[in-house]
Amino acid sequence: MIQRSAKIASAIATILCAGAASAATTTFAVVGDYGNTTNATTVANRLKTFNPDFVATVGDNTYSTSNNTANWDAAIGSRYGSYIKYPTGSNSAYANNGRTTNKFFPALGNHDFDVGNSAASFTNYFDLPNNERYYSTVQGNVELFVLSSDPRDPGGVTVGSAQYNWFRNAIAQSTAQWQVVTFHHPFQTSTTSSHGPSNYMNWGFETMGVDMVLQGHNHTMERLSYGNIPWFVTGAGGQSHYSFTNISPNSQFRNSTAYGFSFITATESSLTHQFINTSGTVLDTFTVVPAPGFASLALASLASVARRRR
Repeated sequence: MIQRSAKIASAIATILCAGAASAATTTFAVVGDYGNTTNATTVANRLKTFNPDFVATVGDNTYSTSNNTANWDAAIGSRYGSYIKYPTGSNSAYANNGRTTNKFFPALGNHDFDVGNSAASFTNYFDLPNNERYYSTVQGNVELFVLSSDPRDPGGVTVGSAQYNWFRNAIAQSTAQWQVVTFHHPFQTSTTSSHGPSNYMNWGFETMGVDMVLQGHNHTMERLSYGNIPWFVTGAGGQSHYSFTNISPNSQFRNSTAYGFSFITATESSLTHQFINTSGTVLDTFTVVPAPGFASLALASLASVARRRR
């Protein structure tokens, strides 16, 4: 059992402060499998109209293997450069955007690793926490854990690996109200003609207090339920769609014809995920509400946290 006293203390503090000031709301968008396409531009343009506090990705940010800054600029900077704090000395065409804090948090996909057959070109483009391949960031009331699911990652991708141990320790110390995980290769997904479940990413997230998992790799939108937490595949960011060939028994919503992104709203009392298409239409909505009521009573919150951190 993972007991997190800091998390419990934070919960009580939230309750004691209730009524003194309204809790902040954090919004963020997640996009995946986009690359440098017209559809990717359309998705990005719609995403930015929602004015998210930050943007995350679930990988395959580029589909070109050109090992240079121009490659990343074409796929990423041209669409999301205004959210990126570039590293000192960057030669990106978008480096002089004036941003002093980073608001773009990408995950590595297999196509990103294909650039030089390593993560170096990708990580050189950004200024990210930890080792830049897997890391966490606290944004408002959300802690985002970005994992690297490609088997080529030096930290490993299986239970017991260096990356797994880093994550288990990091989430155990998290004091944010919500914990969200993103990575590329999906463990929970309906099979397509191209990609099936990546079982090695079954890390037991549901036992660690994770509230929501977002994945990519399949060029679809899908919501699944596993371990009493929601899992999403949000890989419809711009590359041509895949078709479902074998539906997972855990699947609850599927779309393989629309391009779009995930939009998440985190408040004091709920964490809401929406799939949104390029017309701005909400295709699916799912809300996580901590039981029995995270901010209603101190004792109820203590019990809720203890149950979630089993």
